[in-house]
Amino acid sequence: METFQRREKIKLEILEKHEEKEQFHQDIELLYVLSGHLDVYIEGNKTSMNSEDVFIINANKRHYLKGSGDIVYVKLMIMYNMLSDVLNNFEMMFVCDSSQVDHEAYDGLRKLMQKLLGCYVAHKGDKADFGYIATCYEIMDYICKYFLIRSNAIVGDADSDKYRKRLMQIENYIQANYQSPISLKELADKLYLSNGYLSRFFKKNYGMSFAEYLTNVRLHHAVDQLLYTDIPITRIVYDNGFASVALFNKAFKKEYGETPSAVRKRAAKNTSQEQVNLSSQLEQKLTYVLWNDTKKQDDGLKSKKIQVTLSTNNGTVLKPIWNNIINIGSADDLLRSEVQEHTLLLKKTLNFTYVRFWNPFSKELLIDIENKEHKYNFSRLDSLLDFLVNNHIRPFIELENKPKRVEKTTTSSAIYELFKIIGSMDNWNALMESFLRHIVARYGREEVSSWRFELWLDSEQLDDELYLFNYFEKLKAARRIIHNYSDAKLGGSGIHGYVKSTEKKSTYIRAYHDKIKTAGAIPDFITLYSYAYDAYEENGQMISKPSSDQDFMLHVINNFERDVSDKISGREVYFSEWNLTISDRNLINDTCFKGAYLMKNYIDLLGKVDGMAYFRGTDRVSEAYDTDDFLFGGMGLLTKDGIQKPMMYALHFLNRLYPTYIGKGDNFIATKDGYGSYGIACHNCKKLNYHYYYVEEDSLDRNHLSKYFEDLDDLELNIDLTDVENGLYQMKVYRINEEHGSVMTIWQEMEFETNLSRDDIQYIKNACEPKLLMQKVKAEDNKIHLHMTLMANEIAFIYLMRL
Repeated sequence: METFQRREKIKLEILEKHEEKEQFHQDIELLYVLSGHLDVYIEGNKTSMNSEDVFIINANKRHYLKGSGDIVYVKLMIMYNMLSDVLNNFEMMFVCDSSQVDHEAYDGLRKLMQKLLGCYVAHKGDKADFGYIATCYEIMDYICKYFLIRSNAIVGDADSDKYRKRLMQIENYIQANYQSPISLKELADKLYLSNGYLSRFFKKNYGMSFAEYLTNVRLHHAVDQLLYTDIPITRIVYDNGFASVALFNKAFKKEYGETPSAVRKRAAKNTSQEQVNLSSQLEQKLTYVLWNDTKKQDDGLKSKKIQVTLSTNNGTVLKPIWNNIINIGSADDLLRSEVQEHTLLLKKTLNFTYVRFWNPFSKELLIDIENKEHKYNFSRLDSLLDFLVNNHIRPFIELENKPKRVEKTTTSSAIYELFKIIGSMDNWNALMESFLRHIVARYGREEVSSWRFELWLDSEQLDDELYLFNYFEKLKAARRIIHNYSDAKLGGSGIHGYVKSTEKKSTYIRAYHDKIKTAGAIPDFITLYSYAYDAYEENGQMISKPSSDQDFMLHVINNFERDVSDKISGREVYFSEWNLTISDRNLINDTCFKGAYLMKNYIDLLGKVDGMAYFRGTDRVSEAYDTDDFLFGGMGLLTKDGIQKPMMYALHFLNRLYPTYIGKGDNFIATKDGYGSYGIACHNCKKLNYHYYYVEEDSLDRNHLSKYFEDLDDLELNIDLTDVENGLYQMKVYRINEEHGSVMTIWQEMEFETNLSRDDIQYIKNACEPKLLMQKVKAEDNKIHLHMTLMANEIAFIYLMRL
């Protein structure tokens, strides 16, 4: 059979229809609402779209559309086969729904859609334009970067993996054999399944029978030949697996409402002229959208240069949020001498107040939580607490036993250990009473009053009334007992990953905080957990992927304040765990980017929360059989050999800030001491790109880590300090970048050698110190001009002292 190619690999339509009939096709369908309201029904599920919303309907999803109001929307039909060929992936799925989660990735997609519409309007619907064609490919590239989900990102067990594999086998087999007279029995035999089971499987997963699905696939291919070739219809029939012309005509007319010959004849009239005559009203609407967007782009344009003027007469008391708590690990980890060694190193360098740990009441610590006589052996826990107290470190104890996990990806763990939870309220009350009585007797009421406790909430169970009742009872009991023996504070009741909530989950969250007040279970302070992942539900299964939202943490707290702050007014709010990633095998953790990312988020959230405990302190708690390399992508501030990573220096630079801050921006924070000295911390944090989001987190290419960023441009930072005392100042600049102080760069220069001697490791440790530059600057007319060029993902601290 002759080869052919469909002319429009991506097809644009601008529609004002209030209803479209139910469809089932193999193209990717991207929807963008310009005005009005559009309801999208996909296999029984409804999504409501309003103006500016974008949504992707995946291939092979039965759906129909219903609009209301002054509805105008854009539809892009993208060839599935083209994307699968380019990406070499036959299990593509996109998660793009701004009606549920909206962040800057959606803004980028809107701008591209508006750019495409600009080309469309400028040429009156003529698509034979390089700008139009180029933008189509930009859109395809963009959705693959930010909204494409790998099939193995779906969280599930072995049964779900088997299910996905079966779907892939079915679709691959039909795509490979649709031109032949295949049957349900043949496919069932190939999969070693019964006919009845496979028939039910089709009905359940495709909403149609095997025969209907096969006919749909055949029609999809036949229509391309019908419209874009002059191959006789009879030939098209048999080339695409139909048994007869009559059957083809019947199926075609049922699906498209016309005969094949009528469709071909009508299409032929339009082949010489693809132009669409836009109505004046529609053109006005499109023009308004484009004009409005241009205005937004101009207002929000971000330059590679930053110019800012700060008056040193201004001043706000700085309440640091980066130096109060550090996460170490499970209680049994903290008993290990090598972990204690790193804890002391962290304390010496960062001078934090609290060490947070969990699983204090476990068999590893020789504590039997189900002891019928309620007698407990606290000797190993005493050893841990003695170590902290003797070194002037305050314990921050997570009271509940949580799983001990070292993650590779969202679906793969290097270590996963379950710890027995305390289910009985009698056991819980007895244990809390014995524990508080014991530590007050051993360490004194004054010492224990300076400690902090927390009770973890599993936010995935917000819809479980029994779970919430038990949690509230535990929280109230723990708070009562702690306050009976000391003035220590108990935190809890926080939500994990608030920004990724669906509307359904947000409703649960708001209702949950109402229940906290009703139950009288508001803790002394609120704790939140946050890792930068977007999560969605698809076919009853959770899909999780790293979020492309660079302001993820900021959006978490903004959403939290919007929905629940009034319910917990007067309580401090802490991120007791936070990170970009949950993976301890992600090499991005060992790069300069991670240092810039930490500094960015601490600056962004300054004044919005009372503390942020980075997760976690050292790579020694995440070692396993697969960590023989010098660096392995652990989340620790310290490598397993005790070498400080760039993110450790980010915290160190922030710690050197003075007690009064005079201003901050997206890339810096400036402070003063009141005696003529100034401290400025700054960064050039870059955005991660498609290459990062599409590969598994434990599979990054360590030889070419730069490819995981959207750009590597420098940032010119110009700061004018005004109202300063005239005269000469000494300026010191400490810098960490890819050329100075990057542990990953230094190891790469050693060709990633694994067998390093102690002298080699000492060399790396010394080489990871920040670069120091010193010079004199003069203040004239009560102004100092500071100019710095920051490399991609560089962090720096500027120190100015009056001479």
